[in-house]
Amino acid sequence: MAGLAGEAVRLGNLNAVTDAASAAASAQAAFRCAAYNIRTNLAGLDDKRKAAALSRQLARLEEKAAAAEAAVKAALQERAPAVLG
Repeated sequence: MAGLAGEAVRLGNLNAVTDAASAAASAQAAFRCAAYNIRTNLAGLDDKRKAAALSRQLARLEEKAAAAEAAVKAALQERAPAVLG
């Protein structure tokens, strides 16, 4: 979702750029909430190797989410700098 929203910020109608940015922010917030829950559940797994593997996978996803967020901010800076203040 954040990737699609980022694409809309980069390429979409300038009048809708804040809608796309809001969608990206909502997707990022939802991902963070899910990550909190995942970490809580990982801590309770008996299989520590599996928990470690899943934790590494989550870390990779967090990196991708951070990159998507940075891309949205960069596109906003380029297309609608007043939005960022």
